Amino acid sequence: MTVAVIACASIAASVSACGGDKSLAPAKVPAGIRFQTAPASVVPAGEDVPIVVELLDSAGAVERGARDVVTLAVVPGDPVVGPTAVRAVNGVARFDHFRFRRVDSNVVLTAAAHDLSAVSSAFRVRPGPISAASTTSSLAAPSLPTGEAVPVVFTLRDAPGNTIGAAAIAFSSGLAGLTFTPSSGTTKTDGTFATSVLATSAGSADIRIANGDATTTLATPIVFCGATPLTLPVSTTGTLSANTCVSGGRATASYRFSTAATGGVSVLATSADFAPWLELRTVPATDNYAKPPDVTAPLEWLLPAGTYVVRVSAASGGGSFALTGSATTGTSPCVKRVLVTGGTFASQRLQAGDCTISEDGSFVDKYVVYSSASCGVSVKPSSQFAAWLFIFDETVGTFLDGRGGDDPGVSEQIGMPACKFLGRPLGIWVNADPGFGGDYTLTFTLVAQATIRMESLQTPSVDPPASEMQKLLEFKRRGRKR
Repeated sequence: MTVAVIACASIAASVSACGGDKSLAPAKVPAGIRFQTAPASVVPAGEDVPIVVELLDSAGAVERGARDVVTLAVVPGDPVVGPTAVRAVNGVARFDHFRFRRVDSNVVLTAAAHDLSAVSSAFRVRPGPISAASTTSSLAAPSLPTGEAVPVVFTLRDAPGNTIGAAAIAFSSGLAGLTFTPSSGTTKTDGTFATSVLATSAGSADIRIANGDATTTLATPIVFCGATPLTLPVSTTGTLSANTCVSGGRATASYRFSTAATGGVSVLATSADFAPWLELRTVPATDNYAKPPDVTAPLEWLLPAGTYVVRVSAASGGGSFALTGSATTGTSPCVKRVLVTGGTFASQRLQAGDCTISEDGSFVDKYVVYSSASCGVSVKPSSQFAAWLFIFDETVGTFLDGRGGDDPGVSEQIGMPACKFLGRPLGIWVNADPGFGGDYTLTFTLVAQATIRMESLQTPSVDPPASEMQKLLEFKRRGRKR
């Protein structure tokens, strides 16, 4: 039998004739190197940039036998994602999923193998598309109240975290009734855009930012909390915690009600070491009033007819509270509360069954007066009696001034800024000598017209301290006008 023998002594012999792999063939040493595919003049950060490097023979053609490791270097040394060293296959090194992380205006790539190197043309790395995960807002709260325009600053970033400046953007949301003011514009160089958000209904709002043909929905929606409707009179309870809706950085429980007459709202802490604030806002939101916490006494407002959102809030911690709202206020039938807008208040009758001054038994009508401007007050009694007019600092019960005690039917007037003393409501008393009474008219005259504002007031005691009552009685005994 004849046996054919094929000599394979030389590695340079045909590997196919030996049934071997071409990879066993000796690697060819390249004579040159070049970028076959290099970055364009502008590339986005965080996105794949195809890069292909070729190893060349002495004639400038691709050296198919070259299997060297080709390394890439970025100048300046910006961080990249993806392989920076790839072995050439048939003289070609392909760098897949290569990404630039940092924005820069003058970047070059250097490819090297053996002692050969090639340098790309300079290019710019711009911010990539808006990233839902990297974009942030200035909102520290997990939720916001409805009916309130809340300022917010968005900082737009791409996936690697570069800020996106000078970008034309527009905001939208799937939550009905949610508005942005402004809703579109251009980001600043630091990637920020200031706007405000206002929701008319409760719900979870997805925040969408359009830039060119792309729209990004942010990773975290904004939750808007509604106001619980109330019908006066009402007495309800609630609890504030870290998970409660947040307004202005404060945990807040909101309530909405309407009143056709004057009324009051108060809140009282019912758990230890908890001091709630009471805040009142008109609807539409044109005025806002807040009262600091008091852990022992209810907090109260006199409300003109209208619609309001009242909020109970706490800066830190939390606890339980009781909220009370009434259509009328007053600690007794003889105490009337007046919101001064100028002009005649009403015709009244001073008579038995009203309050009396216990020290001398005389009849007295007591008014708690609220106004945003200084005003004068006068009383015109009927011919049946001579009127006294007394002024108190209602908050602390201090006797301030008085007029009266002359003849029946004579008007008594105090022209001092009686309706607002040191920013607190005043108590005004209409009084007669013991055994006398009758009809009278009380008139307020605003010295300077101003928008009527609701003044906060801790529920007053009906009677001032005894020492102040002695001042009043001494004033009556002297029977003098000032």
